[in-house]
Amino acid sequence: MLNRTQPQTSPNQAFTELDQFLLYELIPDKAAQTTAVPLAHYIVKFARLGGHLVRTHDPPPSNTVIWRGLSRLTDIGLGIMIGVQLAGNWKLGATLTPKPTRTNLSAVKNTSAS
Repeated sequence: MLNRTQPQTSPNQAFTELDQFLLYELIPDKAAQTTAVPLAHYIVKFARLGGHLVRTHDPPPSNTVIWRGLSRLTDIGLGIMIGVQLAGNWKLGATLTPKPTRTNLSAVKNTSAS
């Protein structure tokens, strides 16, 4: 409902940091975003996770599609949290970061080759 009344609001009001990170990683953007991403953008990603095709003449996503997206995102988030606990690589209070850039990736490859 927040998306209908205030579509330009911050996604922090509807999604957790983990939800935003997972949507950013799982559903690629079609174009590079240079400005702050509004809540409506994350809702579309959420619907795509539920199976919405986002074609130009399609109606807005239905409740069923949103429910599927919510279910899948919850399952993926729980899997990530369990995997992190099993691997032990997560520290309390650590922030999630987007995937590494090419410069960071080359530094990681150089250190792993040593």
